[in-house]
Amino acid sequence: MARVEVCRLAPAQSLRWFLRAAVQGDSTAQYNLGLAYATGEGATKDDAEAVRWCAKAAEHGLAPAQNNLAIAYRDARGVTQDDGQDVKWFQKAAEQRLCDAQYNLGLMYSSGRGGFLASCVLSFVLTTGFWWSILAAR
Repeated sequence: MARVEVCRLAPAQSLRWFLRAAVQGDSTAQYNLGLAYATGEGATKDDAEAVRWCAKAAEHGLAPAQNNLAIAYRDARGVTQDDGQDVKWFQKAAEQRLCDAQYNLGLMYSSGRGGFLASCVLSFVLTTGFWWSILAAR
C-alpha cells in the first residue's frame, strides 16, 4: 500500500481536511482517507473503514484505489475474500495501465484464481504486451 499524503500538516489535521474533501466527493481525498485507516497513519487502524473509503475512490475510477480495493478482497482485509471482486478491481486498474494492478492481475490469473479461459487469454495478452513494451523501449 502507498503512504498517506500528509500535506505537511500534523496527521490528525490532514485527516480532518481529507475527510472534508472526501465527503464532498473528492476521489483523491477518499483514497488518502482509506490509506490512513489502512495504515493507522493519522487515524486509528480500521480495515473496514479503509475499504469503505477506498471503494468510494475506486468507484470514481481512481486506479490506485481500485488496486488497493482488489488487494483488500484478495487478502480479506475489511471484507470477505472474493476472487470475483479482486479480479474485477485489478482489471479496472490494469486497464488504466497501473503497473501494480497489471502485475497483481497476472498473478491472479497465473495462480488460476481468475478463471481458466480468462487466464489463458490474459496470459497471452500480457505476455504479448510485455514484449511489445520491451521492443518499444529500445
